[in-house]
Amino acid sequence: MSRSDRLEAIGWMMDRLLTMERGYRLSRLVQDVQAACLFNEVPPISRGPDALQRLIDSKKADIEDLAREWENFFHEGKRFVGSYSSEEFLRAYLAYYSTVNVIKLQLMLNDLLRRGTLRPGPGRFHVVDLGTGPGTTFLAVADWLLAYRSLAGTRDFPASVRLTGIDRSREALRAARHASKRISETVTRWLDRHSQPASSAADVTGHAWRSVAAGCAEPGLLRADFLEPASAELKEAVAGANLVVASYVLNELRASRWKTGDFDDLLNETRPGCLVLLLEPGDGKRAIRLMQWRRSFLREHPGWEVVSPCGDRFGQDLPGQCDTCWTCRGEALDPTPLYGEFVRHLPEGATRPLTGDTGERHLSWAYTVLRRRGARDVGPQRAGPDSSPGGASETVVLQVGESSRQGTGGRRVRGKYFGLCPAEVGAPKDAVLWLPADEVPPWLTFGQRVVLRGFDVPPALGNSDEKWWFNWAPGARVEPPENDRPAGPASTVVPYDDAGRKWLEYAFPQPAGTR
Repeated sequence: MSRSDRLEAIGWMMDRLLTMERGYRLSRLVQDVQAACLFNEVPPISRGPDALQRLIDSKKADIEDLAREWENFFHEGKRFVGSYSSEEFLRAYLAYYSTVNVIKLQLMLNDLLRRGTLRPGPGRFHVVDLGTGPGTTFLAVADWLLAYRSLAGTRDFPASVRLTGIDRSREALRAARHASKRISETVTRWLDRHSQPASSAADVTGHAWRSVAAGCAEPGLLRADFLEPASAELKEAVAGANLVVASYVLNELRASRWKTGDFDDLLNETRPGCLVLLLEPGDGKRAIRLMQWRRSFLREHPGWEVVSPCGDRFGQDLPGQCDTCWTCRGEALDPTPLYGEFVRHLPEGATRPLTGDTGERHLSWAYTVLRRRGARDVGPQRAGPDSSPGGASETVVLQVGESSRQGTGGRRVRGKYFGLCPAEVGAPKDAVLWLPADEVPPWLTFGQRVVLRGFDVPPALGNSDEKWWFNWAPGARVEPPENDRPAGPASTVVPYDDAGRKWLEYAFPQPAGTR
């Protein structure tokens, strides 16, 4: 098996590891750290996941207070700018937003692993979090690295891990430091419990846990405002990163002064090969703004490329359709005991209800991943696919949703709609594929490239700004491209060794591969 095939297989296993029947789940490590930060108490590792539920049951009054803080924030218009100076808001953020944002980031990392774009190790792995808040990215990355080690072994694992958080709020930086140290303490406590004699193989492979614990014990923290030109210290921090994460930064910059120039210049300090992950809210207005920013950024800053989830076929010059394209990923969440208790105290309409229905999309976000190109990477840009309505059209899925249509005899037919990249199929604005439920291939998910064969676009829509609908009809086919056939989700999760098995038993009890 080639290295790229191996990484793709591990990426699918990582996704499978997060999968529960009701949606994606949060690891026990993250839940234990949340409890330690919020309540200064964690359940014993030896007592299993039920101990965490008992802890949450004993803290209902505290959780109600946190929910009340978030409710006030909601009624005041959800103004993030300025809220990070409140310690209570940061605690509410850790209970609510961090729960969903950790999973979002981990799903993005899994996608990059499958593509072969992210290859952690074997040198230093330096993550810089722009707008760190209470340390959500620290939680997500540390947890992801240890799950990756458990499945991939030590061959491709970083020799050292470094985390740097940047925020303009002193209170946020203190909260991030506290969360990071709690990660280190939790990992170290687990490692002490499973320590082996120095001569054993299990102890030799324990460096992964030690490197993550060490990186979290002493995170780099820097106070900076992205509305101002970057200091030399800030530029140096970004220049040393392998991975830069910016969660909802553009949204907050616009809420302040609608200015991103200094932030753009900061990203341009990164070194060749660095990946930049930008997450934004998934609603249409702000998701489209992210696409507009991306197109403008690439046009004004040579030497960058898009790697995910779309736009990679157009090189530096993205098409005009990007300025109106609503790219949004939506997934279901398997609520943790803390999140479930928190949401139950919120007023109706403040958030999506916890119904247990997998149609609920508590995880909804827009994102793009950029990579700084090196001198050796510069060359002919990849052209977009030759697409023609009525023939074979290759494109990428940028939205997935439930839908129904009027069928024969007035009967409603359940199905799904898939938002497609309009530029790749030649649509002036929006392009949508609709399939009845029994015709949806299991591999057809967000970010997947597809070839449409035998679909016709109505001529009346071909020259308008309305949506192009690719409607299913007998004989029409949806296929993966010949050179990009998905391996499909792994049916089992296979730990690399005994050390990996023990970690997965703690962090992801009831392994997903057994269900």
